Amino acid sequence: VAIHRQAYYEYFQHVSAGVTLKKLPAWAVALYQPYFTHVKLTDVQVGESSNTSDSNTAMTDCTKIYFPAAKHVLASIDDATAFSHDRWLLHELAHTDQCQGMSSTGFSTKRDAYADMWFSQVSTGAILEILSGNWPSSDDIHDAMPMEEEADAKASRVMVAVGP
Repeated sequence: VAIHRQAYYEYFQHVSAGVTLKKLPAWAVALYQPYFTHVKLTDVQVGESSNTSDSNTAMTDCTKIYFPAAKHVLASIDDATAFSHDRWLLHELAHTDQCQGMSSTGFSTKRDAYADMWFSQVSTGAILEILSGNWPSSDDIHDAMPMEEEADAKASRVMVAVGP
């Protein structure tokens, strides 16, 4: 377990390098909070990272969401009138909810438990790459994780609930 956590923390140190995080806008907190019961959306921070994939793969570290810098997602999130319940944001908020819903013990935090789950779903090869300083693409990590299906399903349910 310790090696998983080390890889998780090193990977997110890489992803977060140079990123300025900001809180979710008030409109998003007010609208989406009822659907994410394990996390206070006022605690969620979002940023744009140059160290994620340039595709549509964001990375979530509990209450911190990193969108690919090349996609310029934050500008659309800030403008409630231009934003139409983006599935991508809802998917990532589902991951924050997953993390904050984890059990913690005297030996681990919710982030530790989430890291354990996160890397239990990642290949050993990807873990070894991270620990050796070679960064696998976020697509390679992301696309193989069962927790992604759960986040997609949650995003779909919230989109239906909030309407167009």
